[in-house]
Amino acid sequence: MEYTDYKNEEMAESVRPEEKSLFNDIQKEQMSKACNYLYSISKWMKFFFVLTIIGIVFMFVAGLIFLIASPFFDAMDTTGFSSMAPRFAGIIYLVVAALYVPMAIYIKRIFTAAETAALSNDNDAMVEYLKNNKSLCKFYGILTIVMIGFCILVMPIIMMITALAA
Repeated sequence: MEYTDYKNEEMAESVRPEEKSLFNDIQKEQMSKACNYLYSISKWMKFFFVLTIIGIVFMFVAGLIFLIASPFFDAMDTTGFSSMAPRFAGIIYLVVAALYVPMAIYIKRIFTAAETAALSNDNDAMVEYLKNNKSLCKFYGILTIVMIGFCILVMPIIMMITALAA
């Protein structure tokens, strides 16, 4: 099988007719399947990217609404506890929205590199896809560990505050 330059289909010409193919037919078929899977992954990652951006916007807006509405709760509250709740919720929403931004960036890089690698057989794009996928998984892992630690630390404090408020 000879190598051809497919940039111009009508004028496809042999690039290295004297060399043997690096891959046999089975390996070429497997690479084709892998590229199809990679292209499918890129479409799903675009979907997750859109959902992540929508989630960031909703959380940011919710955080702002809680922070803006907190003075109204101050006027109605006599104990001092319930007026802190909207502020705390607003801050939590803004922090979570900020934590989702790096995830959205990684997801964007992943689907862009996956699409490029699948459509152009670009090895550098494949390396970029794998590098960003690793970084996203590492970010999720570290964030999960931090959130578990946060929950273990904060739950007793919330229980004590709730018991004192009651």
